[in-house]
Amino acid sequence: GNAISGLYAAGEVTGGIHGTNRLGSDAIADITVFGRIAGEQVSK
Repeated sequence: GNAISGLYAAGEVTGGIHGTNRLGSDAIADITVFGRIAGEQVSK
């Protein structure tokens, strides 16, 4: 697929960067990092 300009996602919908070996607590880091990136971009 292609990136969609202006579309940001956080959490489980980001595509599962951990694959099938994701630990439950790893999602917190994903949500924090990608949520912050999305928030910074939206505020511009």
